Formats: sequence, structure tokens, C-alpha cells
Amino acid sequence: MLTVMPGYKRPDTMGIEPALDLLQWDRAVEAHDQGKHRDAIVAVLRYINGDMLKGVNPAKPFEVVRSHGSANITIALDDNSFSVRAPFLSVENAQRIPLLRKVAEVNFNPLTLSQIALKNEELWFCFTADVTVCHPFKVYDIINEICRFADDFDDEFIEKYNATALSEPKTTPLSDKQQQAAWSDLQSMGEEFTRYIADFEQNRMLGSAWDMIAIHLFRLGNLPYVHGTLRTNIEDALGVHYNDRLDGAYRLDKGKAFLNGLYQNTSEADFLKSVYQADKLISTKRRSNPDIIAGLLDEQKDHVLKPLHDGSSFAAAYSMYLIFVRMLYDFNLQPGYQHEIYTALEKGAGKECNVAANLYWACYEKMLRKQVPTRSSAKPGFFSKLFG
Repeated sequence: MLTVMPGYKRPDTMGIEPALDLLQWDRAVEAHDQGKHRDAIVAVLRYINGDMLKGVNPAKPFEVVRSHGSANITIALDDNSFSVRAPFLSVENAQRIPLLRKVAEVNFNPLTLSQIALKNEELWFCFTADVTVCHPFKVYDIINEICRFADDFDDEFIEKYNATALSEPKTTPLSDKQQQAAWSDLQSMGEEFTRYIADFEQNRMLGSAWDMIAIHLFRLGNLPYVHGTLRTNIEDALGVHYNDRLDGAYRLDKGKAFLNGLYQNTSEADFLKSVYQADKLISTKRRSNPDIIAGLLDEQKDHVLKPLHDGSSFAAAYSMYLIFVRMLYDFNLQPGYQHEIYTALEKGAGKECNVAANLYWACYEKMLRKQVPTRSSAKPGFFSKLFG
């Protein structure tokens, strides 16, 4: 049985997550409570992305167009109404019936606030509401929803239903060297996955196989240069894997089939279609601070400490590995926290489980006790003020 931990390599090419300005969020909530609904919306926009209103006089009615991945997001605000829309795709030459059936399905789920509308042979994400009903949480959620799904579904609809993009996405290709590194990393992950899954299945360790599938899905989702259909498929696979309403064996088989298909049947050319850098209007990850992270780790520490105390370093090490890669996936982490997790995972890679468990626990305990320095290129004191 394999008793060493799987590998880990931090991405060579990093993405840039828009920084959240928490002071603006406080101003938004205060303005909304005072009935200053328009001011509250402006503050939320600044909270989401400090550059969103660059060159705009927010005291007057305005309309801005900003890119998020392959989508162009239009945000408009006047004294009475707030709207977000994203011209999406042309259906003129598409397979209309299956495409529109899929659009109807998406409008029920996963969309909760916006809708995709058909306008003159074009699909648009749309939302409009009176400013008085636009609570800060609602403003944030609608922008997050449209940015995420407009960027996710366009490649899928183009590939599956022959829809046509309305504009060229604003993306930056990776250099040849970066593309070669990304492809090499994918191949290494595939070889590792095949080896570990075969070992766990041979030893009837289905729980460990489930963990290994989750670990690889999160590691893939944490690659900041993966976009397009591949990112959508990874997110869908994670949704199935963590859907406890589905049969466990079914989830195991689906996750294994997805990863085997990706690692074994994807050509380099097809993989690189989804590999590039893209602008982000909003970070689709959840915000974090030391208290949030410590609270999360405190809730899960029994899953780590019990196997550690029982002498099961294997279970403890895998639990912490999975917690770490999921934190990287879910949260917009401060640079110091991100560095601590990357370092722990890299140090534990290929080590015996008992050695790796101690390395992981040192990182876990440090975050649990809020002892991680918040290192940043910003001037000293910035994060302490922002997250204090």
C-alpha cells in the first residue's frame, strides 16, 4: 500500500484576484440602513473592485463596461434603478431547440437572481431592480452570479450547441514555456492519480479513493490559468462529488471517470484551449481573514486530532491535505496564509504519512492560533487595518 503523500506543486503562473476593500462594505451597509440606497450600491461596487469606477463620476448616472474572463459586464446606475447585463452569445446559427432548452434549465438552476433572455437572436444575462430593494448582499450576489456564469457557460454553449461569441474575449495567452510547464504538470498529476487510485481500490480503501478524487479536483480548480469549458467541467465534477443526496458509489465512479478522461484522453492542444490569463471584475472566491480561517479550522479540528491521537497519521495527513486544497479553492486568502499552505503541502509531498502529518499540523495549528504573518507587497500595516 502507498504510505507516502501525493505530490504538490504551487502554480508556476499565478492569477490576480481583485482585492476586496472591507471598509467600503461597512460604508455600504451603513448607507443602506440610512436609506441612501444609491450610495450603498456605489460602495458595494468599490468593495468588489477598486478599479470598477475608475474614470466615472459616481454622483451622476453612469454605465460602465468591464470584462470578467470572456464576458463583458455592463453595470448601470441612476437615481431610481440598478442594472447588470452581459450580452452573451448569438443563437442565429446555433442548434436552437437544445440550446434554448438548456437556457431554460439554467434559468431555474443555478441562476437565482439573474436570467438569460433572448433579445434579437442574442442571449443576454439580465437583472434590473429599483435601488430601494438593492441590499448590499443582493448587489454583490448578482454581480458575482452574472460574472461567474457568463464566463462559464459561453464556451460550453459554443462547443455543444454551435452558438457564436458576440465579442472576442479579453485574454492573455501563456508563454510557450508556461504552456509547456502547465501541460507537464497535468501529465504528472495524471500519472500520480492513476497510481494512487489503483492502489486504494486494490486495498478496498474507498474512503481514501474518494479523498484522492476530491484532492485532484481541487488542485485542478486551483490552477489560475484554467478557464473555459475545462473549468466549468471541474466545477460540475466537484458539485457531483460533494452532493450527499447522490449515492456514494455513483459519486466515486463519476469523479474517477471524469479525472481518467481528463488525464488519459485529453490532447495537449485541447487542454491548452482552456489555458490562458483573463481579467476578473470580481473575485468569485469568498473573502477571508484570520478569524474566518481560524473558525473554519476549529470546526474541523476533531477530524484531524482524533486520528492523530489514535496513531492514524495516514487519515490525519489526508484530512489536512484535503482541507488545505479546499481552502485555496474556496477563499481569497491573504498572501501569508497562501504561502504557509503552499509551503506545507510542498514539504509534505512524497513524505511518509507520519512525517507529512506533523508538517501539515504545524501549518494547521499556526492558522488555528492566528499566528500567520500577513505578508504582502503593500506597505506595512495595510492588511492589519483592512482585516482587523
